[in-house]
Amino acid sequence: MKAYEINNFGDENVFQKVDIDIPKIKDYEVLVKVIATSVNPIDYKLRRGDAPNFVKFPAILHVDFSGEIVEIGTNVRKNFPEYKIGLKVYGLAGGILNKSGALAEYIAVNIFQIDLVPENISSIQIASVPLAALTAWECILDRIKLKRNSKILIHGGAGSVGNFAIQFAKMKNAVVYTTVSSNEKLEIAKRAGADFVINYKLNSKEEYVREYTDNNGFDFVIDTVGQENFYSAVYCTKFKGHIVSTLARNSFDLLESSSKGLNIHLVNVMIPLIKNLNLIQQNNNLKKISNYLKNKKLLLNIDKKVFNFSEVSLAHKYAESGSSLGKVCIKF
Repeated sequence: MKAYEINNFGDENVFQKVDIDIPKIKDYEVLVKVIATSVNPIDYKLRRGDAPNFVKFPAILHVDFSGEIVEIGTNVRKNFPEYKIGLKVYGLAGGILNKSGALAEYIAVNIFQIDLVPENISSIQIASVPLAALTAWECILDRIKLKRNSKILIHGGAGSVGNFAIQFAKMKNAVVYTTVSSNEKLEIAKRAGADFVINYKLNSKEEYVREYTDNNGFDFVIDTVGQENFYSAVYCTKFKGHIVSTLARNSFDLLESSSKGLNIHLVNVMIPLIKNLNLIQQNNNLKKISNYLKNKKLLLNIDKKVFNFSEVSLAHKYAESGSSLGKVCIKF
């Protein structure tokens, strides 16, 4: 089968097209012919070498996928009769450590990493969903307890995680504030349902914390940006409030956090894949997301540019540039 792998870290041109064997499935796996994948920040960060301990060469990257079942493991056939050859599925492939990702014609995936594709969603659309939606779900619905009129600030509301986080927070009747970097992204966040959208290039954190909270801070802050933005999240959170971060991969001085008595939650939905832990719980969340999509309760935000399998390098360059206005997808 055809696949794109990397044998060293580098820019988007590091991908090499190779011919490798179709993977053999285990009893609790299905073999899927990949139809589409999407580019998450973790995909190009792993490619660059930002987290070198999580890559084993040769590496086939990409977490998200959609595809068609072509072979079913013995235990799957016995215990999960809803999964049949020819059905469309989506989920988390791997693309980390020794778990091959979705940049291949075929992938072998654990039954608890997938769900059936809702009939009203295309294979390309659904490939944009798994990692971002599961991350937002854990941030909003698992880690914190939003109440009606809770004030929640979501950094990066036009990004994939932030966009889903806005929608989940509105389901809990919270008052949602979010930050974006442009007028185009402001409209994306508004469509997702944000009550107040802040262009952080025009409004400092000091200004919007004063305007929207009378300098008290927000009840909850979701940091989907990482790095130095974590300190902005700390500033924006009220005393004894909650911060949820999806990108806390640096060393941080927690003095201010401690002085405010903040509750800090760190989310990484790749842990079940890496450690083979809590896969069933994560799969239950994926099934709930599928149900929301089936009932048209979630909006998807996908960039107009859809790349072909042969354009993996171009897709990475475009997604990494920050100029996209939605999830960047790749079709096979």
